[in-house]
Amino acid sequence: MKFFLLITLMSAAMWASTLISVESKYSVDESVAKLTQMIEAKKGFGVFSVIDHAKGAKKVGLTMNPAKVIIFGNPMAGTKLMLLDPQMAYELPMKILVRQDANGKVYAEYRDVKWLAKNYDIAKSPILKKMTKLLFGLTTSLTK
Repeated sequence: MKFFLLITLMSAAMWASTLISVESKYSVDESVAKLTQMIEAKKGFGVFSVIDHAKGAKKVGLTMNPAKVIIFGNPMAGTKLMLLDPQMAYELPMKILVRQDANGKVYAEYRDVKWLAKNYDIAKSPILKKMTKLLFGLTTSLTK
């Protein structure tokens, strides 16, 4: 049992360390609105869904700080990555988590593209540079 718990904790820590976190100067709702507007304005991109975890928690009688996940992508680029490595379908479409912590600070978080390149057979794809630039640009827009 101790071994399983240790592996689980190590896996959770490793998984969390693959996220890049940017502090937003906006509320969760304002951040999500700004990000979705920017994503929709990019040619070939679309927002597929926004999941409101706090709303889901409320439905089952629980409370949590605001947390929303924006699920978005570009089918052309995503398909090219999945053709290189079909398991990329697990990571795609892209996601940005926007959450408020216990101190009221808001963060936008996304999977580090370097981690994707290291863990999937996509390292040679030119799409990765574009993906990195896109995610960085979107999230850092919340600091201005």
